[in-house]
Amino acid sequence: MQRLNKQDNYPVYYDGLAAHIILQSAICSKDLNDGTEKDFIQCHICSIMSNACKVLRNRFYLLHNLKKDEISNKKSASMNMLGYVLGQVCTLNCKHCCEKTPYFPVSNKTQVPAGEVIKDIHQVVNACEFLTILEFVGGEPFLHKELFLILKDALNLNNVGFINVFTNGTVKPSDKLCEVLNDRRITVYISNYSKTLSVEHAEKVNATEEMLIKYNVHYLYGTAKSWQEFLSFDFVDYEEQELRKRFINCFLHSCNRLHRGILYHCPHQYAGAVLNKIPDDCDTVKIYENNLSSLVEKLDKFRKADCINACKYCALPFDAPMVTAGIQLDKVN
Repeated sequence: MQRLNKQDNYPVYYDGLAAHIILQSAICSKDLNDGTEKDFIQCHICSIMSNACKVLRNRFYLLHNLKKDEISNKKSASMNMLGYVLGQVCTLNCKHCCEKTPYFPVSNKTQVPAGEVIKDIHQVVNACEFLTILEFVGGEPFLHKELFLILKDALNLNNVGFINVFTNGTVKPSDKLCEVLNDRRITVYISNYSKTLSVEHAEKVNATEEMLIKYNVHYLYGTAKSWQEFLSFDFVDYEEQELRKRFINCFLHSCNRLHRGILYHCPHQYAGAVLNKIPDDCDTVKIYENNLSSLVEKLDKFRKADCINACKYCALPFDAPMVTAGIQLDKVN
């Protein structure tokens, strides 16, 4: 910041987001060094999709009373985030659902029991240095009757920073759940389907917001009213260099979705594998297959991947058209 202020001619940035992150990081570093408290929800407004903000991580070290030297000396994976798919049960049937939930057969639409979710998360977290972000997605997470137990356990993990819960907002959270959600490390993200929701659904979203406000829960109401449509699992015949380019430019490539003991790179890979739409490959991690040391190595290899087989069956990021968020299917499985 000081160097920029001294220059007569400011440099031209072609990547506005990169410039923003660099400058914001300098401001946040100064705040951290000065001992200035910061509301973690501001980090969502900034941008946490890269999941690799060192200043944010240092804030969590301080919050958990962790010493960086003690952590870095441990043999552990350097993953930054983990997203758990709690199940395929939902109140909506979004045609362009990221996790393809409406396209699961009824017999496959289940919720993962709390004990299994907790065990899976512990298995991965124990192999990691520090997870800046732990996310819970569905289906609809607020339909999971034991979500409060899962979140309470997650809050006790001292090498986990943010905890995000994604909801469509149509399920009013219980008092018991809201009591747990009222933690500075938890943020509830309500998807914005305002262009497509019925009046009835909109009223449910309002009721959810009122409940979150009542319990002082940190929440965001999404601004994005459009999605990209990548439902197809058709094979795309691209050269390896093009596939690498697609992977690195895909906003979902580091979502790290965990479901029933298997770690996937993204929602498309998860849905394609579970629905048998893409061939089996070696790009996933079966977290109970080997001992902890082996899992650390596999997670590091997983994080460093520059392309995966599932990219051959996906339209993202360049060929997926924009669509209105939350369009509902008339008929579902």
